Amino acid sequence: MSNDKFMKIIEEQRNESKRWQDLIVPVKEIKVQAWDEEKKVSERGKVINKIEQHNELFVGERVYPYSDYAFSQFLRKLEIAPKTYSKLTCDVREKVVRDRIEQLEADDSYKLRIRTVNDGEEKIAGVVSPRYVAIEDFDILTGLIPLAEAGTIEIESYDRGHWLNPFSTSNYRFTIPSTKTDVVGSSVNDVLSVGFHLSNSRIGAKSLTINKLIWRLVCTNGLILPSKENIVRQRHIHFEKEMFLNNLNVEIEVFMKSSQKFLNRMAETKNVWLGVSATDSFQAAFNRLSGYVPRFIADRALDIYRSQSDWTMYGLTNCFTQAARDTDTPAADSVAKRLDIESAIGAAIFS
Repeated sequence: MSNDKFMKIIEEQRNESKRWQDLIVPVKEIKVQAWDEEKKVSERGKVINKIEQHNELFVGERVYPYSDYAFSQFLRKLEIAPKTYSKLTCDVREKVVRDRIEQLEADDSYKLRIRTVNDGEEKIAGVVSPRYVAIEDFDILTGLIPLAEAGTIEIESYDRGHWLNPFSTSNYRFTIPSTKTDVVGSSVNDVLSVGFHLSNSRIGAKSLTINKLIWRLVCTNGLILPSKENIVRQRHIHFEKEMFLNNLNVEIEVFMKSSQKFLNRMAETKNVWLGVSATDSFQAAFNRLSGYVPRFIADRALDIYRSQSDWTMYGLTNCFTQAARDTDTPAADSVAKRLDIESAIGAAIFS
């Protein structure tokens, strides 16, 4: 992607940040919307009893719809286990929540931060601690503009996620062009580059993380380095933007200077011959990598390996990262699944 595209993404995130608001509310001001009385409902010609639940909370004088994840966060803040709650009948659920709120009402200091998003109407997207600090993608990306303008980094891919799905975080992949390295002995123009993967959540589902990344340009396969190699892991508390951005720029510079060792390690896998899928050496390597990923990914990687001609550890590794990239999962979950698998394979290769 060009710098123009990067600036468009930043502008999109500027507008996205304007959709979000935070309310810090004493728990006593939160009321659960009442459930309907039992109704006679006809289903397939049979009259049955049914209790309908309204997915809304009263916050002060207003009523807000909420996501399933936001309500699970709300329950946890009340120290009610969501799994236990889900097994209760609707009328009992209401009583459990109201009883717990009444127990906490005496404590005026017990407050919650409610994150709302304007999605046509104001909806509750997250319920977090008052200590929670929103870290906007816009602020982080803006801090990277000087590096992008200097050509130090390039954005390769972007997925903004969706607030309804806690696993659908925002994700950005950057490469560092100056680190591009040809893989010796490859039959194609195979170039590797290091970079970093930025991931964030607006609803308290995860920390802001910036992971080191190896990027294969020929097929856009990625490999996340082990967590001990993280550039940044920032919880959504005690956040000072200017200090964070200064430290981030320093860490990226340090990473650039040490990046060759990671590229060399990856290139060395090209010299580890495995042969066809029936050999003992292949089976040992395949079983090792398979232990880090779901079975269906391992099966897919095996199919890919049998259909290609790079019978080295490098080839096998790329079969797994390709399987992660092509995984057949719902769109909202696909990026999260891919990251998990790329991180697992990175841990296997670099641990």
